[in-house]
Parts: sequence; structure tokens; C-alpha cells
Amino acid sequence: MEMRFPRLFVPLILLPLNLLSTQSHRPTTTVRCSAVLLLLVIPALSSSVLALSLLSPDSRGGNAGLKSELDEMKLKIVQLESVLEEKLKNLDLKAKFVEEKNGQMEEMTRKIQFLQDELLHLKETGEAVMERIEVLQEEVRRLWAESRKNHFDNSCFGDQSEQLRGAIRRCDRSC
Repeated sequence: MEMRFPRLFVPLILLPLNLLSTQSHRPTTTVRCSAVLLLLVIPALSSSVLALSLLSPDSRGGNAGLKSELDEMKLKIVQLESVLEEKLKNLDLKAKFVEEKNGQMEEMTRKIQFLQDELLHLKETGEAVMERIEVLQEEVRRLWAESRKNHFDNSCFGDQSEQLRGAIRRCDRSC
């Protein structure tokens, strides 16, 4: 018996690979999942159809049984395609949700980085302000010390000037 490989199976087997290759550099999650599902479903269905096509006309038991089996397989294919389509829709929704969440996470990361930069800037500015305050406090202490010294000197000069005035008065009286 000669084995014939129906021409229909070649494109079916290559369809998942075609899905992956037609995408740009990186296929989306949806396309990858579709390809994996197709890689699982197509061989199962094609092996059943291939097995039927390999049967000789004598062993088929009539066209009516074969037709009903073929109709069942077509119905099963339609059901699997609708399940696959529904799963792809769900997968697309989940992929969009994940993309939205990734966008939100990136925005939050930018905000966090901005706030960390601002905090660092405030700390640096605060340190500079504190250093300036310390310098000014030291200047105030120096000026107070100088003021006290001047006050003391004035007081001493005042006493000395009083003593000189007293001496001048005594001289004036004695002369």
C-alpha cells in the first residue's frame, strides 16, 4: 500500500511557524500562545485525518461511516477553532491589561526616582544651610566676644579718663 501525504497537511503544519516568523523581532504573547496551541491541535487532527486517508477502500466499511466520521471531525475542528478564538481573545485582554500595568509601573518608577532626587537635593541644600548657620553662629560669637572686650576696654578707658580728669583738676587746683 502506498502512503500518500495529503497536500492540505503541509500548510497546516507550517502555520504555527509562519505565525511566529511573520511577526517583527519579537512575537507577542498572543501569537506565541496561538502558535503553541496550533502546534498541539493540528498534529492531533491531522493524524486522525491522515489515518483515515491511509485506509484502503476495502477497510473503510462504506462511504456513509466515513462521511459521518469526517463530519464529526469537521464539527470538532469548528469547536476547537471557536475555543481557540475565545482563548485568544482572553489572552489579548490579559496582554493589554499587563501592558497597562507595566505602563503604570514605569510611571510610578519615574515618580519614585524624581522624589528620591528631590529628597537628595533637599538634604544637600539642608546641609549647606546648616553649614551656613554654623558659620553665622560662629561669627555672632566672635562679635559678642569683641563687643565684650570693647565694652571692657571702654570701661577701663572710662576709669582711666576719670582718673586723668581727677589728676588734671588737682593740678589745676594746685597751680
